[in-house]
Amino acid sequence: MKLTLLAAGFAGGVLVLAGATAAAADPPGPGGPGDPGAHHPVTVSASWSQKLAYQGDSVVLTAVAAQPSVPTPSITITATVPADMLRPADGAGCRTDPAANTITCSSTSYRKAPFRFVVKAAESRTVVASVTAKAGTGDAGRTQAELAVDATTSPSPSASSSPSAPPSDSPSESPSAQPSDSTAPSDSASASPIESAPPSASPSSDGGGLPVTGTSLTIFGVLAAVLLAAGGVLLVLARRRRTGR
Repeated sequence: MKLTLLAAGFAGGVLVLAGATAAAADPPGPGGPGDPGAHHPVTVSASWSQKLAYQGDSVVLTAVAAQPSVPTPSITITATVPADMLRPADGAGCRTDPAANTITCSSTSYRKAPFRFVVKAAESRTVVASVTAKAGTGDAGRTQAELAVDATTSPSPSASSSPSAPPSDSPSESPSAQPSDSTAPSDSASASPIESAPPSASPSSDGGGLPVTGTSLTIFGVLAAVLLAAGGVLLVLARRRRTGR
């Protein structure tokens, strides 16, 4: 009986120690067994559609988030940009904080969330977008993306002035020039049959191609006959030598 009691006491002590170790390693509350997001990190990346922008340009901030350990994650991505440099292209899902001078846009398309903005200030400055991806499990991932805005040179005015010049000149001159030159096809058509007559007489008067091929065939035929005759003579002589032996 004493051994049994000792064994039971020893087993109970082992169980108590194991429970205390598990509680110390994974305490209850935030981050413990009751927090489903404690072991489900969120990754997020963001990039601008271009590295350099000018006033009036449309730029796109693309953010991608993932939660690999969750099969179907629920993630909301928010992008915060300076309100004095950028404005939303459509304004949907965005809110402005005048006190903080920021614009925050959100999207639930976490796999690829595009945020479209327009550069509204002509100022040489680096615009930093802060992107946050928050999952339904409580986990969050953060990143930043930088966009350089240049105010020294803007290619937009030159691009707008170039297409205005061609429409004014091309419609006025092209119709008048084409009808005036329409007589050229009639002269070329009338002159072509007159000039094409001399070439037609040359093959009928000369006909030099056929004798050339005839003479060459005759020469080849004579040579072939001579070779055959020589071969026959050699064959006869060879047979006579054999019979003479």
